[in-house]
Amino acid sequence: MARIMLIRDFGPSNIPYLAQALGIIGTMLSEKSHEVTILDNNSNYIRYSTQQIIKKVDEFAPDVLGFNINTFNARKTYQLIDLVKKKWPHIPVLAGGIHMKYCHKEAAEHQADVVVVNEAECIIHDLVNAVLGHNGNKASLVNSVKSIPGVSYLDENGAYHIGPQETQPVLMNLDEIPFINYDLFNLNDFIKIKNDSIYLGFIVSQRGCPYPCNFCSESYLIGNIRENSADYIIDYINYLNRKYGVTVVGFGDNNFTLSKKRTTDVCRRIMEGNLNKKFSFYCQTNVKTNVTVDQANMLKKAGFEYVSLGIERLTEDGKKLINKYIPDDKIQEAIKTLRGSGINVNSNLLVGFPWDTKELVLEEQRLFDQAAPSLAQIQSHVIVPMPGTEYYGNYPVLKEWYLDESFFKAYDTYFSQVLVVYLGPDILKLNPFNLPRETINAIKKIYYGSLIKTYLKRTKNFKGRIFFLIPQLLDLTLAALSFTTYKISSKLESVLFTRLKQLRFLLGTKFAVKKIVEAEWDDGINLISPESTGGQASIGSDFH
Repeated sequence: MARIMLIRDFGPSNIPYLAQALGIIGTMLSEKSHEVTILDNNSNYIRYSTQQIIKKVDEFAPDVLGFNINTFNARKTYQLIDLVKKKWPHIPVLAGGIHMKYCHKEAAEHQADVVVVNEAECIIHDLVNAVLGHNGNKASLVNSVKSIPGVSYLDENGAYHIGPQETQPVLMNLDEIPFINYDLFNLNDFIKIKNDSIYLGFIVSQRGCPYPCNFCSESYLIGNIRENSADYIIDYINYLNRKYGVTVVGFGDNNFTLSKKRTTDVCRRIMEGNLNKKFSFYCQTNVKTNVTVDQANMLKKAGFEYVSLGIERLTEDGKKLINKYIPDDKIQEAIKTLRGSGINVNSNLLVGFPWDTKELVLEEQRLFDQAAPSLAQIQSHVIVPMPGTEYYGNYPVLKEWYLDESFFKAYDTYFSQVLVVYLGPDILKLNPFNLPRETINAIKKIYYGSLIKTYLKRTKNFKGRIFFLIPQLLDLTLAALSFTTYKISSKLESVLFTRLKQLRFLLGTKFAVKKIVEAEWDDGINLISPESTGGQASIGSDFH
C-alpha cells in the first residue's frame, strides 16, 4: 500500500466542478488499498497558494504525487512541480491530463518523472507499482517504467523517450469506471451550503466526438467514441443522490443525444424510477444530432430542463471557417423542437478567431440577437487556441502562449477571479492572434452584452434584479480592494481576503439566490421546476 496524493492547481476559471479525471484515478487506486487524498484547488471559497499546497504535501508525506495538467493551469503546475522536486527529489511525480496529449515533452522537461500521454485508466495500477521504491534513483525508475505503454519521460542522461502509443490499451467499456468517491477530495473547501451539491452532480458519460470542428480539441485528443450505458448512468445518478444529496445532474458530454437508443433508454429508465420527480437534468448536444419532436418531449418528461446547443456562429462565412456548417433552417428547427417541448435552450457564440473582423463579429451579434427570443441564454466565449487544434497548429506565434506570464499576472488575486466572469475574458488580454483593436472592442461589446442580456432575462422584476446585483457589487468592491492589496503584498492579500471571499459566496448563494428564486416564482416565472429540484439547487448553478 502506498500513500498517493493527487493535485489539480487552479487556472483561469471560476467554475468549481471537481476534477473528474483525478476522481476516477483516485477512486481506482483507493480500491486497491492505497491511501489516497486529492487536493483540488478550484473552489469558489478558497484558493491555496503554492506555499500552502507545499505545506499540504509535507503534512501528507506521499509516496507518489500525481498532477492533473490542463492548458490553463500548466504554468502554475510546472512551477509547483519544480518546487516539489527541489524539496523532495525522492518522491516520484506523475503528470496527466488532456494537455499531455500534445505537450508531454513539455511536462517531462519540467521535472515530471513520468507523463501519461493518453487515458490513464488501463495503466495506472502498473504505473504506480513501477514508480515505487526507487528512492530518487532516476535510472532505476526509468528502467521500471519503460515497458509501460503510453508514457513519456526523460532518462537519467536527460534524453527524452516516449513509448509506442499504438500499444497502449484504450478503455472501450466505460462502464468499468468506478463511481467517483468524492470523500477523497478536499470537500470542505467546496461544500458549504446545499446549493454546492451541484458541483458533485456532473457526469461525463461519453468520450470522443464525430464532428471535425477545427477550433475544438475533443475529436483530436480523445479519439473514438465511447459511451456509458443507460444502466450505468441511472445507477450513478442514484449513487450521487444517496451519498451526497445531489438533485441536479449535468452531463458533460459534447453530444448527449448522439446515440438515439441510449437517449431513449436513459429517459425511459429515469421515468420508470420516478427520478424525474426528484432530479432535474441538463446537457449539451449538437444540432447535427437531429433531435426529433418525440425525443425532445421525452427529454422534457424525464426532467431535462436545459439543453445547450453548440451553434457557435450564424453567419455563412463564420460557419464555413470553423468547419461547422449547419444550414439556418436546421438550427431554427432544432431550437423550435426543443422549445416546443418546454425545454430551455442555451447557445454559444464563439468569437476571437484569427480571421475575425469588427464587421463580422457585429454581424454575428445581430444574427444571434434575432434568435435570442427563442433562447434562454446566449453565452459568448472567446476562442482558446488549444494544443492539438487546427488553429494552434497553423499559427507558430501561439507556441506555448499559455505559459506567457502576462496570462497569469495577478491571477491568484480575488480581482482576477472576478474578472473572468464579470469584466471580460482573460484571453483577450493576451490577444494571441494579434487582432486589431477595433475587433477586440467589438468582441468585448458582445461579451458584456450577453452578460447583461442574460441578467435581464433571468431577473424579470425589480426585486430579482436588486437581489442579483448585491453580490455582484460586493464582488467588484472586494475585487478592487484585493487587487490594490496584492500590489502591496500578495501574502497580505491572501490573509485579508480569504474569509471575505467565503462570505461573498455564502451571501451570493444562500441569500441572493434564495431571494431571486422567491421573487421569480412569485411572479409565476418557472425557471426550474421547484418540485423536481428542491427549489434552490439548480438556480444556484446558474447564478453561483
